[in-house]
Amino acid sequence: MGVVRPAPHAGRRAQAPLAGVRSNFIVGFPGESEEDLEILCDFLEAARLEGNAESRPWGFRGPSPDDRWNERPIITSEQRAAFLAAVAAATIVETQRMLETPGRVPRADPGANASTDSASSLNEHERATVARRSIRRALVELGYLTTRRTATSSTKPKELMTGN
Repeated sequence: MGVVRPAPHAGRRAQAPLAGVRSNFIVGFPGESEEDLEILCDFLEAARLEGNAESRPWGFRGPSPDDRWNERPIITSEQRAAFLAAVAAATIVETQRMLETPGRVPRADPGANASTDSASSLNEHERATVARRSIRRALVELGYLTTRRTATSSTKPKELMTGN
């Protein structure tokens, strides 16, 4: 069985610019071979590349994801080094903040030495949270990400808010 490639559809996009296709794939069936999985992976990679070149999430006349990617500003090695340093510094702050969270249950790991490696006393979820917060903090600090907080109205009915 050869490698399956998606059929070209440039003419179809012109005929129906708002049409789209969504697919789900399940792998791991009994009797499925590694070759079957490789064929599916090759197909999905080809479809992803074609989808990025052809899709228009910003409207029919808008840029494709490939166009947006090619228009991105190039990051210099100095900017990359500054980002990595900012992430490292933010990781220290966020790890300490996580360790000081009220009500946090410490991880019981006999192999971990909390005095030398405070990150080792975090569970997997906490480490992921620290990583996400550290990257966000570094992006904000360097001006690559801006955040805005807005007040939202309560979704509770008025009777519940007033206690009536």
